[in-house]
Amino acid sequence: DPTVAAFTAVKDILGDMPSSESDGSMSQSMEENNVEASDKLFPIFYKESAQHGANKLENLASSGRPRRHVCNDPNQLQIDAGQNMGPTLCVPCGTVYSKGDADDEANHEKLHNGVMERLRYPGWRKERNCGEHAGGHLVMIQPGDPRHMWKKVEDVLAIVDRELGFSEIGIRSPEKTKVFLYVTEKKVGGLLLAESIPSGYRVITDKKETGRVVMSSEDPVPVVCGISRVWVSDQCRRQGVASALVDAMRKLFLLGKYLGEDDFAFSDPTPDGMSFAETYMKRSDFLVYSR
Repeated sequence: DPTVAAFTAVKDILGDMPSSESDGSMSQSMEENNVEASDKLFPIFYKESAQHGANKLENLASSGRPRRHVCNDPNQLQIDAGQNMGPTLCVPCGTVYSKGDADDEANHEKLHNGVMERLRYPGWRKERNCGEHAGGHLVMIQPGDPRHMWKKVEDVLAIVDRELGFSEIGIRSPEKTKVFLYVTEKKVGGLLLAESIPSGYRVITDKKETGRVVMSSEDPVPVVCGISRVWVSDQCRRQGVASALVDAMRKLFLLGKYLGEDDFAFSDPTPDGMSFAETYMKRSDFLVYSR
């Protein structure tokens, strides 16, 4: 009978196949062998580790603590993986830029190279060396010196005036001006510009409930020169560079005379300038003048 023959054939085929129990045990044995044979898999590929991690997630979800996103910006274009990103201040050039932003980094590099080029000191064969200080040396530029020396002074002044917030750019009276530079590692790290002026005015300080009030007297005091600008780069501060520049100015501004405390004045000092002048002069009633 054809029906009986077909039934018999199917039965024979099924009889040759392993049972489900033996199939399960075989699969489990193969899985254990693979786990033992290979130690290159990550823990998440093993059943026990994966279950352990799932339990942690369940405990975190049931803890009741609010879950929040690290970044609330829906248009986040960068992955914050702990790298140094965001606004960054470049100390040598004083530029604030965003690290990680290609355009901002390119603009910063251009500005940085420009500042470094202005501060670069190539060295002059006929420079006027005024002494050594803190691993560098002081150079004086005076009226009558070659044009390339004054060009370097103008380059440095452009950076100094921008940092100090001076509205007037450049030198007011070159024929009455002497400039002192502090040079270290072939870069200008400090500048003092002194100019001849007729008089200065004594600083008057008054302490009130609202704070300290600083004024100047109306009685002029005859002086020899005024310090128009005194500046030190961030890398050279706390090394006595500003004091060394003032000392050199007092010795060399007027030939054959060391300027006393009442022979020079400071021009409209900034808060940092006020603090330096008080520290250097060891008095709060030093002389000032208006540019």
